Amino acid sequence: MTRHVSMISITLSTKELNTTSAGYQAPSPPDQSKPQPNYQQQQPRQVRGPYNAVNEDSYGRGRGRGRGRGRGR
Repeated sequence: MTRHVSMISITLSTKELNTTSAGYQAPSPPDQSKPQPNYQQQQPRQVRGPYNAVNEDSYGRGRGRGRGRGRGR
C-alpha cells in the first residue's frame, strides 16, 4: 500500500514528545551525526550601477532586441 501526503510537519522541541504519536522518529545518537562544516564569510557582491534599459531585453541581459520580431518591412 502506498500513501501519498501533500504536506509534512516537523516539530522541534527541547521537551519530551509523545513517542506513541504516528510518525514519531527518535533522535539519532550524537555519534552518528556528521560534523558541521565551518563556512567562510563570502566577499560582498559588487553593487550594480543604475538600471539602463537601452539595448536590453526584458530579462535584463544586454543582448540587443532578441528574436522573433520579423524583418522590419
